[in-house]
Amino acid sequence: MRTVLIPVADRPECAVALSVAFDLADRLSLDVLGYHLRPHKLEKSKADGKRMDMASKAAHELFNRTTAEHGMELHKRHRYSEDGGQALWRELTGSPQKCFPFIGPMSDLIVVSRPKNTKSVTASQFQQAALMDTGTPVLMLPSRKPKSIGRRVLICWNQSIEAATAVKATVPLLKAADAVTIVTSGPEDATGSKSTHLQQYLRHHGIKAKRIATRGLDTESEIRQAYEETDSDLLLMGAYSRPRWRERVFGGFTDYVVNKTSVPAIMLHR
Repeated sequence: MRTVLIPVADRPECAVALSVAFDLADRLSLDVLGYHLRPHKLEKSKADGKRMDMASKAAHELFNRTTAEHGMELHKRHRYSEDGGQALWRELTGSPQKCFPFIGPMSDLIVVSRPKNTKSVTASQFQQAALMDTGTPVLMLPSRKPKSIGRRVLICWNQSIEAATAVKATVPLLKAADAVTIVTSGPEDATGSKSTHLQQYLRHHGIKAKRIATRGLDTESEIRQAYEETDSDLLLMGAYSRPRWRERVFGGFTDYVVNKTSVPAIMLHR
């Protein structure tokens, strides 16, 4: 894990996400890639171009300010360092659906924020493009900065390939955590590795994890209770292990975390 990518706009929730991204970069020796996405090229319309140019400038200033506040070096071009810890700024033209399939897969973690207005179409586009079109772990954050992120991690284990891939992709973060807990919901009777296998895998990386088994009668409330009882500050899980349309129509834990909670969560869909 060497890079964290974050879309940047001059908005309060983005400032929170930027601060968290830089905190993680400092802890895990990551490079921060800040991307500002413009919907159109600046020269197409003088009126729109001026407005977008101001938006780009404000986003760039926010990124520069946050970089300086965290004592990180800002570079125009990447310069390899074993210790990481550099910030790079990029601007692209296009929608999240167009840009994320190109920039997302070539990063190790994507950070996006949940806006206060849950009906925001733009924010939803960024969330869904990052989650569905990149195959990269996505950290979804609340609009207010949490006291800590990734110090006490709760792994939601459902025996899926998505969950296993999410764990393997975030081993450096798990190694840096103070506590890791695995929670399962109901009997582990699906095809796939059981929580004991996950626990053994983590031991190979020097990570000691406790296990909690819930009855599976109400997955959302049981996992939320486990999250609170373990004093966790981050969920780690696979996303849309079932087809997305089934999540939307019948409900599912991914849909619950994305749309109905403010809990910080790293999710991965492959």
